[in-house]
Amino acid sequence: MRCASLLIVLLASPSHADWRVAKQHATGSMPWGVIATGDDVIVGHVGYSGHDNVWRYRDGRVVARAKFPGHVVELALADGTLYAGNSRKDLVVALDPVTLAVRRQFRTGSGPKDLCVSPDGSTLYAGNFNTNTVSVIDVDTGSEKKIVVGAGPRGLDTTGAKLYVANLRASTVSVIDTKTLAITSTIRGCKGAAHTSLTPDRAQLLVTCYGARHVQVIDTATDKAIRMIEVGAGPNPIAITPDGTQALVGNEFADSLSTIDLATWKVTTIALPIRRPVGVIVAPDGKRAYATGRGSTKLVELARE
Repeated sequence: MRCASLLIVLLASPSHADWRVAKQHATGSMPWGVIATGDDVIVGHVGYSGHDNVWRYRDGRVVARAKFPGHVVELALADGTLYAGNSRKDLVVALDPVTLAVRRQFRTGSGPKDLCVSPDGSTLYAGNFNTNTVSVIDVDTGSEKKIVVGAGPRGLDTTGAKLYVANLRASTVSVIDTKTLAITSTIRGCKGAAHTSLTPDRAQLLVTCYGARHVQVIDTATDKAIRMIEVGAGPNPIAITPDGTQALVGNEFADSLSTIDLATWKVTTIALPIRRPVGVIVAPDGKRAYATGRGSTKLVELARE
């Protein structure tokens, strides 16, 4: 049964999109997670095990590489440290974001993929896909606690007081009190809940529904789903622009990028020159975005029109 408060928006794509493909840059095998800083773009690779796991780009050129056993799925950047989820070795690797030198390693559960860091930088969260847990790691001491969540934890985001976990196999979102580490709510209705992104004011959480061509919108005050937006097939990565006006969604099975206007909820879609997009990020200036596809060896640079 569909709740009366849940709106489903079905929108055709207009002919004009706010973003266009500007450049393409070569990557290594199976580029996945992507982070954009003021000047640089950093890409993690799943296809390499033991070498060239993470690449840093400047002006389209590779200027640094990280090499360590395992492979990298997702990345997070906080307080001058780059965190890489090493899902093959059950670790999170902490790197210097400029040199990509390994600083530390944190033990996790099996198959850590997505990561997020508390607003104060003190706590690192890692979703352990194979064991249905989230590792809660004290960054200073390296001590770890685990929380049991739904099956296949994937996307993570935190407001500070709450941690949201998208459980891909369970098709749920777990809401966790970060002080008590107790699950306070379980949000349903998003088939294949994959990735998450908070609006800058932390008032809404957007969740891609990998198995349903939709993005679910959650009110973080009530932890209720309030809207469903139709996008392309296999929506997976999602990123919100720094000004909070748009959400960019990579549609993995359509090889496309959907842009959601967060004021009107209208959707525009453009084709991407990569196969199976799995990474999307918006640069801090809001004028550029980047996308990776695990079926291609390209980093796509997009410009905002």
